[in-house]
Amino acid sequence: MPILKALLLLACVPSSAPAMQPQPPQVQVLPDRSTEAAKFLDELERADAGLRRLVGEIKYQRTFDLVGDRQTRYGRIAYTAEPASEGAPPARKFAVLFDRFEIGSVVRNEEKAYIFDGQWLVERIPGEKLFKKHEVVPPGEKFDPLRLGQGPFPIPIGQRRADILERFTADLAPAESGLEPGDALSEADASAVRDFVSGTTQIKLVPRDGVPEAEDFREVRLWYTRDASGRWLPRLARTINPSGDSTLVFLINVRTLHAGETPTAETSIPASMLDTTTPGEGWDVSIQRWAGKAEPFGGP
Repeated sequence: MPILKALLLLACVPSSAPAMQPQPPQVQVLPDRSTEAAKFLDELERADAGLRRLVGEIKYQRTFDLVGDRQTRYGRIAYTAEPASEGAPPARKFAVLFDRFEIGSVVRNEEKAYIFDGQWLVERIPGEKLFKKHEVVPPGEKFDPLRLGQGPFPIPIGQRRADILERFTADLAPAESGLEPGDALSEADASAVRDFVSGTTQIKLVPRDGVPEAEDFREVRLWYTRDASGRWLPRLARTINPSGDSTLVFLINVRTLHAGETPTAETSIPASMLDTTTPGEGWDVSIQRWAGKAEPFGGP
């Protein structure tokens, strides 16, 4: 995306003094990065308009500032957006299935799933036979499961420009910005993450005063890269909460299917991945129906 060229403004002081008077200083006006950020959000919204499926691998890393502990989960992600009636938002579903958990030097196989089927959000932990099902949208209405501050993951898919700018200030930032060592990142980690986002475009979001997101986030940073066809794809998301805890969400080997394209094996999503059926006997099941408002729900 082109960056606005800097403008040089010359201050002119009318005077009848001799021609040898000192020249006024030049004032450099830097590019308005918030304006560029709004344009970039427009590009992202247009790119997502025809998105029908997204699949890939996910790495979810959370660092707790006070004690320095880090927890990392690895798994798969799937997202679908089916066309709805004219003027209505698409019917969105997603699933994040983790199968490996890492804390400190301990790594173990551990399944944990988050699934949203358009009406219900499910958290399923097979190892504990635990199943939680929460109705987060009234029957017959639409809900955006990945809206920043509402969904369990800050995954930057399907965000609307107007929605973002209503709740956040937005500025473009260099790809490496916000990934300095010492801010919940070691020197080696910071270097590795900077390599991961090399060549990407970053947008930094800061919650506006008084919005609910200000209670959950100090800042949100999103990185995007272009695919072979030139479309923007999410690459990395980073959030920092008011307590200083940091979350990094890496999206790896992302494949997409857009309107008019032919589905392939790489973009297929097994029906079981989006299954929110309540399990049978032997499970600890909790079901909460719509409570009159959509309560934000936390991630892993």
